[in-house]
Amino acid sequence: MSVYMLRQAEPLNMKMQDGVFLNGHLFKPTGQDQYPLMIFVNGSGITPYEMDLEEEQFYFCRTLVKGCIDEGFALLLVNKRGVGSSEGTWKTQSFYDRAEDVRDIILSMRKRIDIDEHQISVMGHSQGGWIVQLLASRYPDLLMLVQHTA
Repeated sequence: MSVYMLRQAEPLNMKMQDGVFLNGHLFKPTGQDQYPLMIFVNGSGITPYEMDLEEEQFYFCRTLVKGCIDEGFALLLVNKRGVGSSEGTWKTQSFYDRAEDVRDIILSMRKRIDIDEHQISVMGHSQGGWIVQLLASRYPDLLMLVQHTA
């Protein structure tokens, strides 16, 4: 099994609408000019995704990176406000505020020539799942919702 490390990703600092910068890392598969993108929204607490990628006892983000890369998706990991190198504080943010940050991230990623602006997906873990649902309800035009039929 391949293990992806931070040094294999592109570090990003993305400016939110209020001027705060959030840090992230973009993992991309090789061999494509443009990639569909998956954005991961983390849950509550202060654990940065970097810890998940660098510490042996964690595996969540490593599994996400491998799964996305194997399927031809780029994966963007972003630390919320006040976590890792991200500015600000999440302690004073509402879920709606966090959804606004994810909206800003999507709009930023849509401007990149290596990302297919029409194939941007968002997934969340724990509290991040709530954030994704709020984002989808407030900005349905930002996300392509996939429906499965039996």
